[in-house]
Amino acid sequence: MSKSKKNYPDPSLLFEKYGVDALRFYLMESVVMKAENLNFSEKQVADVYQNVISPLWNVFAFYKLYAKGDPPKEAPAARHVLDRWVVSKTNRLITEVTASMDSYDMVTTCRLLKEFVAGLSTWYLRRSRQRIKTDEMVQRIFGWVLSKAVPVFAPITPFFTELMWQNLYDNSTSVHVVDWPTVDTKAIDDHLETEMKLAREVVA
Repeated sequence: MSKSKKNYPDPSLLFEKYGVDALRFYLMESVVMKAENLNFSEKQVADVYQNVISPLWNVFAFYKLYAKGDPPKEAPAARHVLDRWVVSKTNRLITEVTASMDSYDMVTTCRLLKEFVAGLSTWYLRRSRQRIKTDEMVQRIFGWVLSKAVPVFAPITPFFTELMWQNLYDNSTSVHVVDWPTVDTKAIDDHLETEMKLAREVVA
């Protein structure tokens, strides 16, 4: 990429089309984080917007349609298999992202975040829509998941998550000053996650 040749897209136009966070995420998961040369791709920035930013916002918007009050600080007791699975996956996300960020491994961090969004939007939400609409307990579990996931995304997508956080709670608080989420290791169910992974592969 050369400034004099202008053989790269205008950053300000990228910001307008996809937002700053999509570009940040793309760069964070790119080879440039391992000190390798980057062949910049606008298409991949668009892919991040379509596969991470937009789905996560859609999940959040669906929750806000039916949410009653603030998300709970502790995960409600989950009985349905999908609820137990999403609680397990959320706790695992916190565990694995904490480890990867402690190692300054942003590429792995972004991969984990991307996989979590896919599971939350295309698996959990699609199969729980009716329950979320009618069951307040499921709404509370869903809210708890978002309240834990948003701070984990915040270092990579700071502007987008700030907007989500202020809409989850109120605009007097910032996601960037809350404590890092803690992990409930007892809620991580390896067997359930393995079985659910197989179910998703069969369905796919």
